Amino acid sequence: MALLVVACVYAMVWCYIVFGAERDGNQRSVDAYATNVTCSRNWLVLGAAWSCQADVVIGGRSHPYSSFASALTPADVGTPVPMNRLESDGRPTDSFTPARARPELGPLVPVLWLVLGGAALFGAVKLWPRKTSV
Repeated sequence: MALLVVACVYAMVWCYIVFGAERDGNQRSVDAYATNVTCSRNWLVLGAAWSCQADVVIGGRSHPYSSFASALTPADVGTPVPMNRLESDGRPTDSFTPARARPELGPLVPVLWLVLGGAALFGAVKLWPRKTSV
């Protein structure tokens, strides 16, 4: 039963990284470009996503960029990738995201999360030690 709980929690993390993380359906204007892109498989999710590093150049300054959920892919190696600077409280940060639109996934991920979360919760409740009367 403990293995079921661990497997369900891992599956929830896997679904988030592969289907949900770094996903944004909005196309925006370009603020910067990612160069020197290098990629490798993300083995945390059994190689189902890419982990990429790049240098993002904006205003003559270079910022390191790392993506663990296929925001950049090997198809981006050798080409400048348009990037957007993220904001916090209306102020620009040193965080970036690719400017290209990535399609939204619809209800698949939330439904899968509910099913896996329910299974993990059920397993955890079954494993919880019970008081026994003496």
